Amino acid sequence: MRGRPRTPLAKLQANGAIDHDPKRFKDRREPKARPIGEPSKGLSKNAVKYWHAFCREASWFTEADRGLLEQACIFRARSFSRKGLSDTAVGKYIAILSRLGLTPTDRQRVNIPDGCKSQTVEDYLN
Repeated sequence: MRGRPRTPLAKLQANGAIDHDPKRFKDRREPKARPIGEPSKGLSKNAVKYWHAFCREASWFTEADRGLLEQACIFRARSFSRKGLSDTAVGKYIAILSRLGLTPTDRQRVNIPDGCKSQTVEDYLN
């Protein structure tokens, strides 16, 4: 592989590069991503509850986000338990939220068109 890796199309769209020079990117295609689907079987009941909450909060999750989303659910479930989270765990939780685009600063970087409805598995199958 030569040079630096290609910038993902979603990032180019979000920062306006595609609108600036549409001919440059007209033939570029991203691989199709599968929808996130149902929670993993190993998650606790509380973590599953937060899985559904996260999926309602952010409609852009795909199967590639599964590992990070599982960790975010576990951290959120622990944060609401009696034990809570240590300072180190809070830092890790915030880092995961940031990578998923769920902090206010990172949410500004995610470009969701007006009128975009939340996507479900049925949306992909129909």
